Amino acid sequence: MISIDHLGIAVKSLAAAKSIYEKLGLAASAEEVVEGEQVRVAMMPVGESRLELLEATSENSPIAKFIAKRGEGLHHVCLRVPDLGAVVERLKNDGVRLVSNEIKAGAGGHRYVFVHPSSAGGVLLELVEADAVSLQKQVAASVKKEIEEIVNRETRAWDNKDVELLMTILHPDMVWPFPRTPQSHDPMDWVMVLGRYNRERWKKAWQELFDTHKLMHNRREIKKIEISEQEDGAFAVVDVDTLWRDANGKDFHWKGRACKIYAKVGHDWKMTMQTGLLEY
Repeated sequence: MISIDHLGIAVKSLAAAKSIYEKLGLAASAEEVVEGEQVRVAMMPVGESRLELLEATSENSPIAKFIAKRGEGLHHVCLRVPDLGAVVERLKNDGVRLVSNEIKAGAGGHRYVFVHPSSAGGVLLELVEADAVSLQKQVAASVKKEIEEIVNRETRAWDNKDVELLMTILHPDMVWPFPRTPQSHDPMDWVMVLGRYNRERWKKAWQELFDTHKLMHNRREIKKIEISEQEDGAFAVVDVDTLWRDANGKDFHWKGRACKIYAKVGHDWKMTMQTGLLEY
């Protein structure tokens, strides 16, 4: 089965280019340098496909030459094929012009070849055969970065007392049970303070905390991220040390280990539940 693997976009700066997509909620994979093409690559998963951002590492790079001539923008379209070797032989026999007759290894270990625009309606067409193992690892790494992003977004919300940002991480069906103490490992000693998620009620409760307390410190460390095989559920184990102080000098201390549970909703991750904070 042939499918769209990615769209390649030539950019002057990966950092600048990633910014707009991250604001849309997308997460980039780790950057990778493809020495043979003199290019630095970052992948942005979008549904079943991806955007491939391409930054030149040399003035002689094809990407540098492309940008010098045409500016930043769409560079190529990539199709994933089941048997690249067989496809290449068939195209050669049919007189299709290839940029190079050699099948090369690119980002993520994918085998690829380019079809010249003169044989593809003016479009630079890449054909790729993805190694199943490397593709799975790349997807897993990307999902992990998405979970790291939502955990870090929550941390920023507490740091900045930003109740609107905090609301963006919460699933509409979320419930939030609280252990009475960090030693309350038995759920018999848990309580339900806020009930099922209600935007106005929860927003009011957190805003009241922000208005009446000073944040003394907020230290959070991700200890583990676990992702379901279907890549639609995940949890993050986070060690939390957050200290609030009211106007009378009374401390309100959150300290312990939390398990934050997330579900994929469309293209976004939302927190459905948290257990903790508990001492271990």
